[in-house]
Amino acid sequence: DEKLESLHNVLEHDFYYPVSILIPLYNEGKTGLQTVENVLKQEYRLYEVVIIDDGSTDQTKQMVIDHFSLTREYERPIRYLTPCKPIEEVYTGRFKGKDITLISKVNGGAKADAVNAGINICKYPYFLNMDGDEILQRDALVKAARAIMEDDNVIGVGGNLRISNSVEFED
Repeated sequence: DEKLESLHNVLEHDFYYPVSILIPLYNEGKTGLQTVENVLKQEYRLYEVVIIDDGSTDQTKQMVIDHFSLTREYERPIRYLTPCKPIEEVYTGRFKGKDITLISKVNGGAKADAVNAGINICKYPYFLNMDGDEILQRDALVKAARAIMEDDNVIGVGGNLRISNSVEFED
């Protein structure tokens, strides 16, 4: 189809919908770092990573700060448009050419509360919600953007989840 080929060409060049990738973590430091490292390999140009530490009781927050060399931001505006427990601290930095934000917040008792906090601070209009132990295909954002570009009425895109117990991944 000519329209699909045209969209493919657009995505291969310079036009991208900006996306915020939200990754809530609760006591998932080591696994969460692997998830973020995987996300940073996306074949997509315009995205940020927002990590939400949902009141972890282990070293998750410090592991993320150290691994990605994040610095505390004292004046970051937060739009509390979706209800969530208070955000206590915000850390930011760039890693492998991508913006990374870490939110440290009061535990909300549910993943939805952490996602809401991420929505309140993310800077892009589209967001991808992940778990701290997921792996994302390199072309996932390209395929999602293509679906949005094909139809102006599309406001959300879903994907397939597959169990990968006892499987080793390489890149």
